Amino acid sequence: MSECTLGVTWWQGPAPTPGVYFKTARGRTAYEVLAFKARRPGSKTYGTVRCRRLPPVEIPDGATVFLWEWSRRG
Repeated sequence: MSECTLGVTWWQGPAPTPGVYFKTARGRTAYEVLAFKARRPGSKTYGTVRCRRLPPVEIPDGATVFLWEWSRRG
């Protein structure tokens, strides 16, 4: 589909690495991680993820997939 940049406010575990996937809770959209950049090295808060947006059926079998949750606004 298309490339996009997602802002990350926090995460659990190791930082996202190229080749892993995010999938939304409703399962309509998936994202392949192309690059990750933390604003401060080693920080668990604030970063940007460059992704490729794709339909979930394109995620390869055996791929590492993390649940992506959108922040509430306001």
